[in-house]
Amino acid sequence: MVKNPSTEEGIVEAQAHPPQSEGAQALVIVTVDQKAIKIHRGSWIVSQLKTEASVPPNYDLDQILPGQPPIGLKDEERITIKGGE
Repeated sequence: MVKNPSTEEGIVEAQAHPPQSEGAQALVIVTVDQKAIKIHRGSWIVSQLKTEASVPPNYDLDQILPGQPPIGLKDEERITIKGGE
């Protein structure tokens, strides 16, 4: 979930889907604001993930996993996208 901190509008949900094979690189589909975006599975710095997913840099990202509350992510934090989370 992403919120614009200045207006608290523009809520975006992000979900990881099972990885897809594309050549030698495994991709996962991340849903951002109901749009599917293919990204490489693996380790990401949150600010780089925002850039790849076309999320404005001033938005806050939360990691949303099934059955768990959203986890706030800091831009300098590193997360691992595995797919199927």
